[in-house]
Amino acid sequence: GLLLHLRRVVVLKQDDSCPSEGAQDAAPTPDAKAHLLTPGSKVQARFSDGSWCRAVVEKNNGDGTCTIRWENGTMTDTIKGLDDLRPLPTSGKPVCTRVQITRDGVSSAGVTIWEHSSGAHDVIDQEGRFLPFLPSGSVVP
Repeated sequence: GLLLHLRRVVVLKQDDSCPSEGAQDAAPTPDAKAHLLTPGSKVQARFSDGSWCRAVVEKNNGDGTCTIRWENGTMTDTIKGLDDLRPLPTSGKPVCTRVQITRDGVSSAGVTIWEHSSGAHDVIDQEGRFLPFLPSGSVVP
């Protein structure tokens, strides 16, 4: 919900000032995520294997990266840029359940890592891809 909200704010700002839309489409993203570099921020960070895990920002390195501490105690891969950080989901609950995912008529295995209050699931599929907000009907234990 947070990223959607930020995107909405940016769109409203563009409508108000009427700049050329094409030039600004990609620009707001770093600013919108810059708060994730603040020491003490609880985030999800992408580990070297592509999985997203909970972490706490220890230090803003001043170059667009930060040093994090993994909540699971891992001591490696602790320097992250904004592309490897995202806010923690704000509503819902963490889960760890093996599931079957059906997308475009194709069934595959995966693991649900977050169940949103809306009932949608964030899943990591068997290829290691993060699939956010899958409708509950497409995910079965």
